[in-house]
Amino acid sequence: GDIRHPVDYLVDLLQMEAFKENTIDTSWLDKLIAEKLIAPSRGTLDVVFFATVYRAYELVKKRTQELVASLQKGQLVLLGKNDTDTLISFPLAIVFGGHKYSFQVMRSRADTFVFSIGSSKIRAKVREQPDGSLFVNVGNTNQVLKGMEEALGLRLMIGANTVMLPEVYDPSELRSDVNGKVVRYLHDEGAEVAKGEPYIELEAMKMIMALKSTETGKIMHAKSAGSIVSAGELLAQLQLKDPSKVQKIEPFEGTFNPFGDVAEEVDPATEDLGALLDGYELNCRGPLLVERMFEEFANPEVAAESVRGLLEKYLANERPFAASILSKQPYDALLRELITEGKDALEKVIMMIVAHNRLSERNEVIMASLRQMVAAEGSGMSCMYVPDMHVEEDMDSAVFTKVTEISQMPTVASQAGDYGNVRYLAQQLLDVVPSEPHEARVRAFRAEIEKLEDAALVSGETNDLGSLQDGGLDLELMVELLSDEDSKVQERAIRTYVGWLGKPYVMSELTVEKQNEFRTAVWTQHYPVAQTVHNRRGSLMILPELGRLDAAITEQTLGALISSHSAALGPMVAEAGAVRSDVPLNLLHVVAGKDAFPGVQDRTLFYNTDEEMAVILKQCTEAFARKAELLRAAGVGEICVVLPQPPRHPRFAMFIISPEVEEWSENRLSRDMWPS
Repeated sequence: GDIRHPVDYLVDLLQMEAFKENTIDTSWLDKLIAEKLIAPSRGTLDVVFFATVYRAYELVKKRTQELVASLQKGQLVLLGKNDTDTLISFPLAIVFGGHKYSFQVMRSRADTFVFSIGSSKIRAKVREQPDGSLFVNVGNTNQVLKGMEEALGLRLMIGANTVMLPEVYDPSELRSDVNGKVVRYLHDEGAEVAKGEPYIELEAMKMIMALKSTETGKIMHAKSAGSIVSAGELLAQLQLKDPSKVQKIEPFEGTFNPFGDVAEEVDPATEDLGALLDGYELNCRGPLLVERMFEEFANPEVAAESVRGLLEKYLANERPFAASILSKQPYDALLRELITEGKDALEKVIMMIVAHNRLSERNEVIMASLRQMVAAEGSGMSCMYVPDMHVEEDMDSAVFTKVTEISQMPTVASQAGDYGNVRYLAQQLLDVVPSEPHEARVRAFRAEIEKLEDAALVSGETNDLGSLQDGGLDLELMVELLSDEDSKVQERAIRTYVGWLGKPYVMSELTVEKQNEFRTAVWTQHYPVAQTVHNRRGSLMILPELGRLDAAITEQTLGALISSHSAALGPMVAEAGAVRSDVPLNLLHVVAGKDAFPGVQDRTLFYNTDEEMAVILKQCTEAFARKAELLRAAGVGEICVVLPQPPRHPRFAMFIISPEVEEWSENRLSRDMWPS
């Protein structure tokens, strides 16, 4: 056999009395190891952890080799989900020092394992070196491992130290120490053998060796004369005279922390999602990772490439499975086809099937990504950057192309997969998310506004602008056109916007005027209140910039509201049936130019303007306080400030007046909600 030189053991061995007195025999060292009389030079938890790492890596390697051998023979029996999942997640127990350490092993990357025991989780990166050793990294700790499974246990080299992890020692089992042939048993079946008494003779290396019993008890033969045996093989069993000799193994309890406090590594969400789509397992569910990914996007290029990359990773794995459903190809035939095509790289075929067998988890990732994009753009409330669906200069790799391909996946579920929900969300996204750049959408919407009939503008019936009817995609474009340089386009946009703003109530007396540098509109809305009809007046002011807010709120611009605010406007029920006529009901709607945040260059995230928003809110509150008397005279009870931030959706701030102290303040619950 191999010659080994475990230096760290030698000092202990040479100082033992049996060695000094030369009373040792061929089984002496193995007995010492089995009885753990030679203590390892490393800490117990270190030994247990590195033994677990070694065995976990070797177990995955062995199972992969078994799968490859099975595929080479054309066998498909090991390709079910339960079988392939054992390459990703499995239990593993190590017995050492009288304790059993039960780990749950999870692979989060091809080279990364997560070992869980109790409340402890240790993440280790493991890479096999050219010489067969394993390079292990845990936090700031690096270690090189070599190991060999032997008859009596695992011989593990941790750096320069060698440790033996014996198999669980059962004194009722008498096993061979060497490879050889049974010559004869020295006691009859059922006879009592004393501890230390020879019980069998083996022929090994042309010598006759007598092996001694490790305990006292009645012997039962496990072999017959002439049998060939290997080291570690069972030769006989003992019915122990003293059953208490059987070693008790206690489950490990407590904190498993061999490396102290290791800072938890947080990988970018995009990397974690890529690993999940490759079939690996993570401690976090896919939808939560998707949410974090969208929050982490730093610029349009990163967002587009990240989303495109994830969709392509999903599609690259699922294309053959989806195609087999559409062509009604039997699943077994598909698997054989994949094996034939990938015969030179069967490990890749195995990981492809591993990922496909975890389709439900991977579908969750894709559906969460699609939902984020649908919710962000389709609802008119974009809270994160969503990549452009259309990239003209690189159409083959555009997100649009990937979403379109997903929308064409089969709807019928079969053994090869179920893509119905993913397909539905992709179709929904194509229906609601614009596939053109912002500038192109503005031009197209401007053309639609110009084509509207004058009668439709007067009546407020703008059904030709279909996406406006349900608060759809083009409302942010409408806000941009409210400050259009073409006065005709601007007036048409104002009339269309006010018409949408007043729905579903009846509107009348819409007047659009130019007052100095400000464009204004005044209208009347008819509300049914307490079995009668109550009129509410509204005024729209379009400012060139927010700095002109004080100058815009004057007796001239509010003249129509001031003149109409009287008891003749109609009673309104206040409390306990009392009728009041001084309740401020009128609405003031202020649009702060084409861009309320000219100093903010990065528009990748909707909330990138938060810091400037706080300044603007303070500025508005102070301006309304200065104009409080004038606003009271106009009967204004609510002010909506529209803050455009193209190409993102505009931001909104709603201000109300407190009836107790008659002070203006922002209604925080209504921030960034479309007014109605």
